[in-house]
Amino acid sequence: MNVERCIALHNEILRHGWVGSGRSPESLEATCKPWFETFGDEAEAVRSQLSPDLVRFLKEARVIRHPEGVVDLCFFYWLQNLASPNFLFEQAEDWSDYGEDGNLLVLYEMNNFSGHWCGLV
Repeated sequence: MNVERCIALHNEILRHGWVGSGRSPESLEATCKPWFETFGDEAEAVRSQLSPDLVRFLKEARVIRHPEGVVDLCFFYWLQNLASPNFLFEQAEDWSDYGEDGNLLVLYEMNNFSGHWCGLV
């Protein structure tokens, strides 16, 4: 995994949508904080369960948020946002039948178009 390219791509997609919807780049920096900063103690609680590359990614990948929380913003049409710490492993028990117990997590939550929330595993 090229972590730096993944960070750059994620944050550029977020920036493109943010600015394209009429918001300023400065408001993106002030509003959409990196994952670890956004989730604080809850994020720190799962840090030991994440690979070093994923930790590096989440330290810089921003989470889309509206400052007043009144608008439901999404990262991409199909993807709602980077998953919250409590959702990363929520589906893990469903994957144990495939020999993947503890190896998979939900990185992006999906918009509810298909009846589930696992967007990008």
